Amino acid sequence: MVVICAKTQADTQHVKSVIEQESKDGRYTNSDAKTDRIDLMTGYIAQLNEKPQQQIQSWLDKQCYIALGNALLAAADMGIDSVAIEGFDASIIDEEFSLREKGLHSLVLAGFGYHSEADFNAKLPKSRLSDALLFSEF
Repeated sequence: MVVICAKTQADTQHVKSVIEQESKDGRYTNSDAKTDRIDLMTGYIAQLNEKPQQQIQSWLDKQCYIALGNALLAAADMGIDSVAIEGFDASIIDEEFSLREKGLHSLVLAGFGYHSEADFNAKLPKSRLSDALLFSEF
């Protein structure tokens, strides 16, 4: 089980620490590329922070769902079953792991493992709505 947490504030110091790690990992071919990335990201965070806290938190939360989607797809690619879980009491997890003091809050859980051979549901065909109901073509 993995607890995916979102930051509670968008701050440029965090962005700078990520960029410093990327620099150590060789992601920038020259100092101009690094400077451009710092300017782009800190500028975006500055603009974001001019918005109401609810909009800021929404953006921060959505970044976690991008990571969740990638984790679930990677697990499937490795033959590992997974499930995203919402509807839990986040305040319990936040308190248990002192997340608020770390500037975080729990957002979604991701469970990973292998289904039982006795799992009847794993052998049933998938059922999905038709493409015509799900997608609009323009």
